[in-house]
Amino acid sequence: LTSRIPIIVLTTQTEAKAARLVEQARADAVLVQPIRAEALYEEILRVRRASRDARVRSDAARRTAERRLGHARGVMARARQLSRECRRFVTTAPPLEPPSIVCPACNRELFYERSYIGGVNEGSAEQWDTFSCPAGCGHFDYRHRTRRITKAV
Repeated sequence: LTSRIPIIVLTTQTEAKAARLVEQARADAVLVQPIRAEALYEEILRVRRASRDARVRSDAARRTAERRLGHARGVMARARQLSRECRRFVTTAPPLEPPSIVCPACNRELFYERSYIGGVNEGSAEQWDTFSCPAGCGHFDYRHRTRRITKAV
């Protein structure tokens, strides 16, 4: 509760001892006696000004930190919302009709098996279709976005 109260030390010690005393007491100022009343008054004003300026800077820094934290929370909330919007699933009734594709090895028409729907968010949803070759050449994946077929591993 008292951490914001400025401390001025009045001492009869020498300058070296007074400097150590200020460090130990964490005082804002030290005055070695004899002290003129004007000097004491000026030191009180200086310490009060410094204390007020520190409070103003601290309050401004707190407001800036709160504003940035609020912005970061908003960004995180939007990111969580976007990541949840895209459902990922396997289906045999995909939104895009699977194309008719021939086997790259034997030129026979491939049989459609299933589709994988996924992506980062709803705005960039993707569909991958899986096909199999009736001649036993293997399984193939077709990616709608790139229109490429690759041999499934």
